[in-house]
Amino acid sequence: MATIILRGERQWQARVRRKAVRTGATFETKARAVAWARQIEADIDAGRFQPGRLEAERTTLHEALERYLTEIVLQRKGVKQAAGILRAWQQTSLARKALATIRSTDLAGWRDAKLKQVGPQTVVHHLNILSHLYRIAAADRGLESLANPVSKIKKPTLPKGRERRLRNEEERQLLEACDHSPSYWLGAAVWQQP
Repeated sequence: MATIILRGERQWQARVRRKAVRTGATFETKARAVAWARQIEADIDAGRFQPGRLEAERTTLHEALERYLTEIVLQRKGVKQAAGILRAWQQTSLARKALATIRSTDLAGWRDAKLKQVGPQTVVHHLNILSHLYRIAAADRGLESLANPVSKIKKPTLPKGRERRLRNEEERQLLEACDHSPSYWLGAAVWQQP
């Protein structure tokens, strides 16, 4: 049986202790606390209870992004670019949602709106960082039940890369600059035939 305690004005704490599982959460109404406790007890009895699910339901995307920035991004190269992408995610309406409640349809809507503002490569970069955040949360943070919603959406197709050839005047200027370069190998590198 769960324990429901009034902890203050509009704060009801539900605690469940059953079969070596101890968990709890706080709600604004007693009815929500009772309903949550019943659901957790039913999941424990049926063998469906996954401890990481509760943390995924409590952790907002904003909090996860902040933790990802301090623990993962600051240890890698390209900190400035990745931090910019994380800050952009924190400005979205999705940042207020819990990790477990973000669905692929939410991200598809974000993708379509973002494509009207920036190019497809930028959108792919943003989605890749978010996908890595979900993989890290599931693998290293004990949130094994957390599904990665990014893996369920189609990423934008990237345009073909540019191909440009030197014009005669540009080729002459390049070779002339190589002749005056203090690096003896620069001219040889430019003259290399494919």
